[in-house]
This record gives sequence, structure tokens and C-alpha cells, in this order.
Amino acid sequence: RQNKIHDDEAHGMIEVDQSRYLERVRWRCRRGLLELDIVLGQFIALHFAQLDAAQQAAFDTLLDLSDTDLWGLISGENITNEKASALNPQHETVLKLLRAA
Repeated sequence: RQNKIHDDEAHGMIEVDQSRYLERVRWRCRRGLLELDIVLGQFIALHFAQLDAAQQAAFDTLLDLSDTDLWGLISGENITNEKASALNPQHETVLKLLRAA
């Protein structure tokens, strides 16, 4: 019985942590470019929940980019070889989903 209570409490903590993480990600998706606000908002609504941990981490690193760099990667404009070589397969998966959003 005591293990069951502990398991329920741990499950509740995981749900709270995931909820806080999602809210933090949503906040980080608020950008200065309207186009990014729209694409990132649709991405969160449609695809974010299906990402695995590595893809979520890749998305988080993409959010560290400036608005113009991030928009360039999503739109395919102004992608330098340096930027392209810094992307890993998880970044590519996330960018593909962002482009579809």
C-alpha cells in the first residue's frame, strides 16, 4: 500500500514537471517575429507532445538562436554551411516538423 502511494506521488510529480517544462517552452516560443510566433505556436500544438527527449532537447537548442537565424533555418533562407553543419539528425527532424506546421 505504501509503495502504491509513493508511485502515485511520483507520477504526479512527473506530470507537474512536464507541465512546467511545456509552459517554459511555450514562453520561449514567444518571439519578436510574427511569423515565428505563428509557426512555433502551431508546432507546439501539433507536434511537440510526440517528440522524444532528444528531439525536445534539439528544439530547445533551436530556441536559443536569434529570431533571424531560427527563421532562416525554418524558411530555408540564409542557411550557411556553418549553420547547416552544426545541425544533428534531431535538429533536422524538428526543422522538418516546423516547416510543416
